[in-house]
Amino acid sequence: MKVSLVIPAYNVGHTIGRTLEACLRQDVGPHEVEIVVVDDGSTDDTAEQVQRYPVKYVRQQNAGAAIARNTGVSAATGEIIAFIDSDCEPTGDTLLCITEALEREPDGCIVGGIYAPAQDSPLIEAAINEEIRYRHVRAPEEVQHIGSFCMAMRQEHLREIGAFNRRYERSEDLDLSYRAADKGYRLRTLQGACFIHHHPRTVTSWLKDQYHKARGRVENTLRFSKMLKSDGYTDHRDWASLLLAMLAAMAIPLIWLPRVRWIALGSLGLSALLQVPLAAFAVRDTGDWRQVVLIPLQLLRGFAWAAGAVVGLGTGGKDLLRERLAAQRKPEDADAAADTL
Repeated sequence: MKVSLVIPAYNVGHTIGRTLEACLRQDVGPHEVEIVVVDDGSTDDTAEQVQRYPVKYVRQQNAGAAIARNTGVSAATGEIIAFIDSDCEPTGDTLLCITEALEREPDGCIVGGIYAPAQDSPLIEAAINEEIRYRHVRAPEEVQHIGSFCMAMRQEHLREIGAFNRRYERSEDLDLSYRAADKGYRLRTLQGACFIHHHPRTVTSWLKDQYHKARGRVENTLRFSKMLKSDGYTDHRDWASLLLAMLAAMAIPLIWLPRVRWIALGSLGLSALLQVPLAAFAVRDTGDWRQVVLIPLQLLRGFAWAAGAVVGLGTGGKDLLRERLAAQRKPEDADAAADTL
């Protein structure tokens, strides 16, 4: 069986070499592997770095990661398509684990991997890594959301599910996952498929990313309401943190009032308590006590989530209403057409 690794790349000259070297070191047994790198209009030395390796290089005008992945699929020839981010490094027998899992699941399955512990990373980068790893190691095997940093399926199934949608910036993997789950596909997290993921982010860029993810998650949850309870990635801590952040945000403008002040402080205090198990996990996982920084980081993220959720409710609700009105008009249009025959 042939496996195509599709890697979207935009201005990643500083990381793409490590990613490609890690992919080329992977042992996939008797399977053939091709690597397809889609340069999404990079302006740095990404092209020069990629062309040093025996991979298929495709360049497009800058259109975003979703379109780059779709372009990569068009160029891929493997029966299995695996999407990997350009700042990820598969470890151990990750690709073999993915391939064998899909060979055992011929009837429709998407599989994904997990993050490795943060190593030799700046504090904020390590904290972001540990927050996501905490979700991965606690997730059930069967989920409804697979991250695009490692997402793999048979090409025939991807054609049935449909391409990545660029409308959902930063959450196109969530959209595809929900569509797949809605069609009855199984989504599995493989604990044996482990990736080192480099997150060269500032707090500001991370919060901006979280805003977009929250907006996309709310919009998609409105479309697929059965995912509201949990999709295996989000849990009660996330929803509680979101609600508490909204409550605090509404109280802060009137914080000079004593009762309102206690509401704001109480909301932030409860939200901080919810983050203690996460921080404790990160400290144990890395051996670095500074990972307690996750508590204030998560409080800040709550406000980014709240802003994204409010906007997502507005845009998603409007789109949902438009779709339902269009669905109601179709029978009327059909009746009108029949009357003219």
